[in-house]
Amino acid sequence: MKMTSTSNRQAIQFRALSQLSKIIGGTTNSDRAVLESFNALSELLQLKRVMFGTRRPETGQIEIIAALGFGDSAKKNELYQLGSTLIETVIRSGYPEANSTESSRIICVPVRVRSRTIGSLLIEQDKKMEHLPVEEEVNFLRIVASLLGQAVELQNRIGRSLPTGRTDIKGESGNGKTLVGTSLPLRKVLEAIERVGPGDATVLIRGESGTGKELVAHAIHAASARHQASLVKVVCASLPESLLEDALFGHERGAFTGAGERKNGYLEEAAGGTVFLDEIGDVPFTTQIKLLRFLQEKTFERLGGTRPIQVNVRVIAATNHNLEELVRGGRFREDLFYRLNVVPIYLPLLRSRPDDIPLLVDYFVKVLSQSYHKEIVFSDDAIHKLQEYSWPGNVRELENFIERLIVLAPDALITAQDIVLPTIHTGLATSRSTEADRAGLIEPATTVKPLKDAEREQVIQALEEAGGIQQRAARALGITPRQLAYRIKKYDIARRSVSFE
Repeated sequence: MKMTSTSNRQAIQFRALSQLSKIIGGTTNSDRAVLESFNALSELLQLKRVMFGTRRPETGQIEIIAALGFGDSAKKNELYQLGSTLIETVIRSGYPEANSTESSRIICVPVRVRSRTIGSLLIEQDKKMEHLPVEEEVNFLRIVASLLGQAVELQNRIGRSLPTGRTDIKGESGNGKTLVGTSLPLRKVLEAIERVGPGDATVLIRGESGTGKELVAHAIHAASARHQASLVKVVCASLPESLLEDALFGHERGAFTGAGERKNGYLEEAAGGTVFLDEIGDVPFTTQIKLLRFLQEKTFERLGGTRPIQVNVRVIAATNHNLEELVRGGRFREDLFYRLNVVPIYLPLLRSRPDDIPLLVDYFVKVLSQSYHKEIVFSDDAIHKLQEYSWPGNVRELENFIERLIVLAPDALITAQDIVLPTIHTGLATSRSTEADRAGLIEPATTVKPLKDAEREQVIQALEEAGGIQQRAARALGITPRQLAYRIKKYDIARRSVSFE
């Protein structure tokens, strides 16, 4: 029987997560969302059974809210009772469990929101799947559990619709980092990855530093037919011109002093797979000419060589520069820009998706608490304070800030009083209009104001332009009417705050 490879498993998992994002984002019915998610997981991942249980916030009692694959009389089924027991055990302990029987493997993981265990997710795999590392399966299930858990928790807290979905992508680079979020801007990115991933089109990932361009590149590669081959990363800005050409194209023996033997470049190393050209806007002009020829003809010569070499490789590039401005200034070739810009993907700034910050904090706390052997919890007022900051360094700055707090925290609980945010901005994120702003909902500004004030003003403006019709205002903002109603209540926007002409 053919075994599922690890890389192929990651591609399947990505497709499953993308499907879950669509399901949860497309309905306000939590029961329907969970059951449809179970059906998608069962079909894509070849699961025998799935079960999801939560701790009811008002009573503390544990309740099975969905189960699939247990038959019509599920609650009388012995397997159902065993699963319920394991669900309860994991909720109470907060740790994952994995058990094997003669015919299957059962894995159950806790559902944690803001470092609190609110439920657990159980799956049963066929015995033939036991060759897949249990640690990787547990990590994937944690992502699924977080997606479902955030949805249920949000509905419990505000009694409104589910969030628009969360999709985490684990790149094949081995760094274990993920894209995390439920916001509309991030959903647009995830949908673009799903559409472009299976093909061979050249992709240009655009966005400011710290927005996750490398993670997107890994996700595209994992979703492609090339996922079993290599993804080779080249940081174009880190090498001078002569070394960059050598790194890309390789050299023949005797091509220059010290070239004692032939060396393959990154393009040959990535044959059959993908090459990721990071910081493409910093490529020297003469190297741009050689790169253009490769993109046009899929051939190149090694340094010191004359024989054309042809390789089958997909190109993904990324930049935090405004390439159009570089083209107008004569620093980037226009024809190369068009060759790279076949499918552009714009990454949103963190300030354009503040609703994702609680999820990001939860994710970083999980990862970093394990590294530093600390159990850390952020209070609600601490989360709100983080949401009010503009984060010019985007997700990378937030991650570093969370790590610093965890390292220095004297207590397990971090409150707003423990958070001292920078008061002086470098202007890097606000002084220029970048393509990344197109993916978000907030336009770039020359002055920085508290994020809650900016969002409140935006809601008021949308309501005024819509004549007070909330459905029309929500559509203009790119959110659901229920999400708009939540913001109206959150920011205490009375009707007198909105002027109608």
